[in-house]
Formats: sequence, C-alpha cells, structure tokens
Amino acid sequence: MQSIHSQGYKVVWMTMRSLPMYAMSKEYIRKYVQIEGPLLMEPEDLMLAVKKETLTRTSDLVKATAMKGLKELFPTDVNPFAGGFGNRENDSIAYHFAGMQLQDIYQVDILGRVHQMSNGKKLYTYGTIHQNIEDHFPRLIQPRVRLYPSV
Repeated sequence: MQSIHSQGYKVVWMTMRSLPMYAMSKEYIRKYVQIEGPLLMEPEDLMLAVKKETLTRTSDLVKATAMKGLKELFPTDVNPFAGGFGNRENDSIAYHFAGMQLQDIYQVDILGRVHQMSNGKKLYTYGTIHQNIEDHFPRLIQPRVRLYPSV
C-alpha cells in the first residue's frame, strides 16, 4: 500500500465491522498498514454486521452502496476509484458493481497472494506489484506550481 500511496493515490478503507469497533480498526491500520485514510464502516450494530457478512452474504451490496455514494461526490465524468483490494469474493463483486474495471480489482487470499480479477485471476504478490507499480498504479500528475521571483 505504501508504494501505491507514494504514486499519489489516496486510500479509503472499508470494512463490515460495526461502528463500535472503529477505534480498534483505525489502530490496526495505523500499526500494521501505516497508510492513513477515511474508514467506512457498517453503521449497524455488531450482530447485524455479522449477519450481513456471514448469514445473508449481503456485504457486497452494503459496500457497493457505500462506494456508489462516495462516487456521487465527484463529477459524473470522474471515476475516483483507481483500484480495490479485498479478501473476499464479495469485495470483488462490490468493487465491480460500483464501476471498477476487473483489471483494477485485486483479491488477496489467505496465503497473502494477490489475484488480479481480470486475465483469469492473474497471480501477483505484494512484492511484484511494488516492483511494477507503474503498470498497476501509474503516478498521478501533480499540478504544477508556478513560482514567481521576489521583487
């Protein structure tokens, strides 16, 4: 994530954890991932969040709805999503439903391998994505700042 962030991208975190778990979730991100960004969470209580994630399997709808709401904050000709990483099939479904292209969706398996959802689920590691970061997340063009000489 650090190499993606260094390319100029901002990270938005999304989880099905309920709001009472906010502090614990933010601490986990701060400690292990070390990339700050807004954290979107399930607004319902813990039991409802567990039900949506495990019993009814509707977490993809909740996440896709949140992403579509976020997307509506931007002009209609702008897609604010450059890529999505998730650890469940439902994450990939949510990202695609929200408008991401398959080549921009990555699913991380329990062994830490990263599957790009296009190209027959092409397999990567975080290391190979880092080594080829320009292929996956090209550097964003920074606005030029014009400096005027002092008089």
